[in-house]
Amino acid sequence: MNTSLSAPLFIRADASSRIGTGHVMRCLALAQAWKKRGGRAIFIGIMPEIFEGRLAEEGFAFHALPAPHPDGRDLAITLKIIQNHPRPVSAENCWVVIDGYHLDAVFQNAMRKAGLRVLVVDDYGHQPEYAADILLNQNPGAEKIKYPDPKCRFLLGTKYALLRNELLDQPITVRFRQGPAKNILVSMGGADPENATLKILHALLQANFERAEIKVLVGPTNNHRDSLEQFRLQHSSNFSLIDHVQNMRPLLEWADMAVSAAGSTCFEFARFGIPMILVVLADNQRLVANSLAEKKAALNLGQIGDFNEVAAAEVLSKSIRDRGLLRNLSRNSREMVDGRGRSRVSEAMTPTDLRLRLAQETDCQLFLRWANEPYVRAMSFYSELISEQTHSEWFRAKLGNRNSRLWVAENADGIPVGQIRFDKKDRNAVVSLSLDPEFRGLGLGARLIRLGCRDMSRDPGISAFMALIKEENISSYQAFTKAGFKIADPSFHHGKNAVVMKY
Repeated sequence: MNTSLSAPLFIRADASSRIGTGHVMRCLALAQAWKKRGGRAIFIGIMPEIFEGRLAEEGFAFHALPAPHPDGRDLAITLKIIQNHPRPVSAENCWVVIDGYHLDAVFQNAMRKAGLRVLVVDDYGHQPEYAADILLNQNPGAEKIKYPDPKCRFLLGTKYALLRNELLDQPITVRFRQGPAKNILVSMGGADPENATLKILHALLQANFERAEIKVLVGPTNNHRDSLEQFRLQHSSNFSLIDHVQNMRPLLEWADMAVSAAGSTCFEFARFGIPMILVVLADNQRLVANSLAEKKAALNLGQIGDFNEVAAAEVLSKSIRDRGLLRNLSRNSREMVDGRGRSRVSEAMTPTDLRLRLAQETDCQLFLRWANEPYVRAMSFYSELISEQTHSEWFRAKLGNRNSRLWVAENADGIPVGQIRFDKKDRNAVVSLSLDPEFRGLGLGARLIRLGCRDMSRDPGISAFMALIKEENISSYQAFTKAGFKIADPSFHHGKNAVVMKY
């Protein structure tokens, strides 16, 4: 187990018909990532029983509160729960995640004074003050917000989007029909206090979607199910209501298009490349909808208070039949969410411990898998796939060459995360590395380079390190730059433009 995760992760979040379910669901994604790394999470808050059951199924403890902050019982009971949980002496960091607009700087400061490190999950910079070690805003456009506290670390934008296990555990195949969209998914969030869903259904009815199948998500805190069922019975047989969905994946694989509130569900649609038409249900969704529309990753119908069924019906009718538009929305949204957001967040909280071990003959297949990974081949000077025989001969030769050193990088759980190789040439050591796809985007590349160079610098025959990088390999260039390498010369290697970096 990673020793930095030996203390539990405390999560303070609520769900209700008024505030919705997004706060708890995105925190669930972070708790799942924490658990995968060997940690445990404890939820504290106010939420319906259905969420308590979901947390129990996931193996997470839950402590209920009688009333939310600023009621004084919230802070007092939360602190008591945390203080009563044993924390190992070896745990340097004990984190509390705070996700709720009412959990202000007073609440945050109290957590820090109790010796906790604080991650605040925010959406639109509404508080005059934040008392956080890390502030996370996963929304598109978050980089534009001028937050008042420059002292904390900011994790801003969709690269930190928090997705749950069911959306990440299997590869994704993006569906796209050649004809009009036929499978329409409607999602107005877990609560929908203004019954925006009913307005959307009226607009869809006017848009003549008689050939489409429309599935409507009814969240666990939605109080308007009866009116939605009445609409379905009166108007159309191609509408169906889906209650209390715990696993969104089958619906995301089914959908050709989504009409959605501009909340955190947008990241789930984006990950699956589902074209989105958005409605703004609250102030915290305005920036999301505007930013996705600016990036041509969604269409924005505007505020629900200004909703015009006729105008919305016209937009829906045109978009469902515009194959070029749907394809562009799908591609642009997919590019925004890569599925590694929660790993980046947990890595920022407790960086993965890396250690190096010398490669062995039993690592041959592991190195071949990494070498033939599509991104690695694309960034290599030779892009062709490597045969097993060719690789085996090369690998054995490298292991037996005293001027070459191959290391496997492992995390604290003994999982291989990448490799780094040094080839001595005169008094220089040429560095090359690759990371397992599951561990990219976490800042591990620079750490691996520094770790490898530190060990190799013990060789008195080496006075400098050098890397030869394909010109378009931006991520490798950034990793070497963070590790302290400087550009030496432009180069031309095997017919490709390259950059030489030295340390």
